[in-house]
Amino acid sequence: MQEATARPPVLSVAPMVRHSHRHARRLWALLCPAAVLHTEMQPARSFIRRAAALPPPPDPAVLQLAGDDPAELAAAAALGARLGFAGLNLNCGCPSPRATAAGFGACMMARPRRIGECLRALRDASGLPVTLKCRLGVDKDEPAEALPAVIDAAAAAGAAGVAVHLRSAWLKGVNPRANRSRPPLRPEWGPRIKRGWPQLQVVGNGGVRSVAEAEERCAGVDGVMLGRAIVSQPLLLAEFATRWFGRPPLKLAAVLERYFAHCVRERAAGVPAARLLQPLYGLLHGRPRASRARAELAAAA
Repeated sequence: MQEATARPPVLSVAPMVRHSHRHARRLWALLCPAAVLHTEMQPARSFIRRAAALPPPPDPAVLQLAGDDPAELAAAAALGARLGFAGLNLNCGCPSPRATAAGFGACMMARPRRIGECLRALRDASGLPVTLKCRLGVDKDEPAEALPAVIDAAAAAGAAGVAVHLRSAWLKGVNPRANRSRPPLRPEWGPRIKRGWPQLQVVGNGGVRSVAEAEERCAGVDGVMLGRAIVSQPLLLAEFATRWFGRPPLKLAAVLERYFAHCVRERAAGVPAARLLQPLYGLLHGRPRASRARAELAAAA
């Protein structure tokens, strides 16, 4: 896809609650070492409480934090840096009612100044690269009216980039799952953001389910972020590794051998087998009797 001397696009795997845990990230890193992996969303307050008991990440990963208190986010950022995370991301895109009630997530897009304060606090407390994840707007906001102030705030705070889910967040009457598909996808906004803020790394998120779609979506931006497609088809990462990053074709047996070695260590530390096996279910995508095989894996756990 790329010229030999060209820099490949950025490939990110999204922060996904219940999916982007350390064990899934271990498998994903084995499938595509060049992918930028994100943790599950971590509310800053709860992360601070749990950080002392957390092991270092098994692979380079970006810690996604959520909150609207700069001091609290700074404390969480310092702990994340100490644990060995490679970067920090501020969640300003989650549309869940719980996030909205707590004052963080997508509802923060109405407060661009506070977004800037939070990003600056993350950067100053950690010394790590900091990025923003957001939507095009909230409810009936038009991106041209709502988004520029948010991106301006991120740039002024010294953010390295933005990952934009190229839909609005509907906070009224639509649940988080429906928010991944019902608001119209507006991919034309990725290049518009990049043209307006060329100093930022701009990654587009939303609706990409194949390498071919990712290549189309990369036009005019720095890269793409995939989410549920990686959960359901993790072998897409191996395809990206070969086509974008020049890796030799995947030897799945070697990947599984290394992942199972990780599982043995984690089981000895008390991690439930079901959590370790969960990332493997998607490897069965499109294979004969996949449903039966998934059921057998679940029963074995």
